[in-house]
Amino acid sequence: MKPPRHGRFLALPYLGVHAYQNRAASAYFPGLRIGGLFGGRVIDLLSLNWELTFDVSNVDSPPSMTGVSEWAFDFAFSPMVHLPAGPAELLLGPKLGVFWVRGTINNSSYLNETRQGTGLVGGINAGAFMHVSASTSIGVLLSFELRKIEHACNVNPDEIALCSLARDTSAKVVGLTAAALFR
Repeated sequence: MKPPRHGRFLALPYLGVHAYQNRAASAYFPGLRIGGLFGGRVIDLLSLNWELTFDVSNVDSPPSMTGVSEWAFDFAFSPMVHLPAGPAELLLGPKLGVFWVRGTINNSSYLNETRQGTGLVGGINAGAFMHVSASTSIGVLLSFELRKIEHACNVNPDEIALCSLARDTSAKVVGLTAAALFR
């Protein structure tokens, strides 16, 4: 096999699961995560990337609730250090950006409520990739994130949205995804 070629463009799409790690998230089970890093290499060992992540939460709702759903979208700057390791490549880097979260609660008797929030996200990504061709590697990406809601709104049908600055609302999120690295 040819040694990996390092072009300027880099794309790293991923698909897997995420899980909330804080005590207040006991009603959450692992949910779907899809996203990618897109950017370019500055030098062989460093790439500067933008990361887009979409998480669909898996919420356990009580029987009186007919539908509870939640999703979150992150947009972050994610530089990566690329360390060659024989036929593999190890990636490590921070992430810093913003996120949006939206949840909907439907009660079979009377309540239909939407909660929305925006805030800051920071964390770290680490990955291990095996070369399958000169321009492609496959592997896994592990992410740890801290999301801090800065602004939150409750929106009920036929009512004015009630928005405020959020107080002490944060979540720890771990993601584990299968990924492909194209260069």
